[in-house]
Formats: sequence, structure tokens, C-alpha cells
Amino acid sequence: MKEHAEEFFNRRAGFWDVKDIPKNAGELSRILIQKAEIKEGEKVLDLATGTGFQAVQITFTVGRRGKVYGTDISVGMLKEAKEKIKKLGLKEIIELCRADAENLPFKNNLMDAVICGFSYHHFPNPYKVAEEIYRVLKPKRKAVIVDGCRPTWSHLKKIIVDLYVKIKDRSRKVRFYSEEEFRKFFKQAKFHNIHTWSFYQIHTLICPFVIIEAEK
Repeated sequence: MKEHAEEFFNRRAGFWDVKDIPKNAGELSRILIQKAEIKEGEKVLDLATGTGFQAVQITFTVGRRGKVYGTDISVGMLKEAKEKIKKLGLKEIIELCRADAENLPFKNNLMDAVICGFSYHHFPNPYKVAEEIYRVLKPKRKAVIVDGCRPTWSHLKKIIVDLYVKIKDRSRKVRFYSEEEFRKFFKQAKFHNIHTWSFYQIHTLICPFVIIEAEK
């Protein structure tokens, strides 16, 4: 799955911002930042940063005294993110690096918040990723995840969503996780105060999405 994800995103990196980021992405980004309780001057990890859209949004909150760390497995995505950050004059605030989500290159208890957007279904070991997020996060601080959601209330809907994500991401091994599965991932990683919300977005009514909020 890791090799597929890297190849998949490398191919799409050049037109990702135009084709794959919806118009209301800024509004959703602000919701994630608010739920993570990010403040000025803090250190934030944007896990699977892609072209850096979320990382840039976070800089508006942490300001010049803060720091945003953007990691991704795709060299192509990081190249696009680097060019964007340079154009926006944010090189001093955003630090990018290629990294596997299961083995993050950061010290324990470094981050004031961790955000991960629309990437969790690409992680082959979701429990391990939750453990890594827990490790790098400071005590009493939050991780906030958003991703597609595998519905459990309808067998037909589950089949449709499973087919949708496999076609969209061009992999038989990829599937979205349910709210219950997300709660298990983060509970096993020793997070507490775990909350999930499922919702639909206007630009795609085929599958629901889910926000996961968990506190260390």
C-alpha cells in the first residue's frame, strides 16, 4: 500500500490543487484547526501534508512565532508544497520532510497538535500510525483527523463506498474506515476523550466523511 500511495500521489501531484481540493476546503480546514485548539506560537504536525494546503492554513493561526511540520511519503507532493510555500514566503514557518507515518522523525511530546487530512485510508497499519501520533503529541493536547467514512448503517451503502474509494484511488487494497474502527485505533494508542462525527460534503454525496478528535 505504501508503494502504491507514493506512486499514486507522485503522478497526481502536479494537478492536485486544481482537481482534488474542493472549493469549501478552507472552511473544513478552519474547523479542524478549531477542534485541535491550535494557538499562536505553537508547533503543529500536518501529517500527510500533500501539496501543503492544510499546512498553509495552519500558519494563519500559529503565526510567525509558530512552526508547522509537514510530512508526506510522496516526493512529488512535497515538491509542489515546497514551491507553494516559497511563493507565499512561509519557508521560516513551514518545515517539510519526507517521512513514513509509521515512523515519524520527531522527538516524543514535541507537537502541540497533529492534523491529518484525507490520508488515513492509505496507511496500511492504522494502529501504528495512531501510536506515532500519540508519541509525538504533547500531553493533554489533541489530534484531529478527517477522512472518508465507511458506513455501517447500510450494507448497500458500504458496498458503494468501498467500490468508490477503490476506483478513485486505483487500488483493491484501499478502503475507508468506519467511525467505530477509528475509535478503536485511537483507544488502543491510549488516547482518551475520543469523539467522531460523520457528515456529507456538497461536492460529493457518494460517501460520508468523518472527523476524529482525540486527546492525549
